[in-house]
Amino acid sequence: MLKKYHELMLIVDTCQAASMYQKIYSPNVIALGSSMIGEDSLSHHLDSTLGVYMIDRYTYYALGFLQSVWPNSNRTLAEFLACCPKSKCLSTVRVRTDLFNKDPSKVLITDFFGSVRNIAYLQEKLEPDIA
Repeated sequence: MLKKYHELMLIVDTCQAASMYQKIYSPNVIALGSSMIGEDSLSHHLDSTLGVYMIDRYTYYALGFLQSVWPNSNRTLAEFLACCPKSKCLSTVRVRTDLFNKDPSKVLITDFFGSVRNIAYLQEKLEPDIA
């Protein structure tokens, strides 16, 4: 990954999701899969008008957790990793931490989500360089 990141979180929400991060060897990566190898990842609810499932279970519960996070939140990565136990997801969420050298209970979830960008406004007009 050519030193193009400081820390990286990979989230895979699909059947047999844990298989998707087995070959990763780069440092400072934490990986999460919504289901273990040999296991399906299930949908949450059906739209009976359309006749299709609207969202996967892991995504539904992860989104619910993240909607409670604000830029000044003290919620941790460990809390996020526990947002969808088997009783809710109906699959076994797997987390790979061997490449991540920090304790998830001491890492703020806002290190990965909820950033606020500083924007610098320019007073002068910029002209495109068309050559």
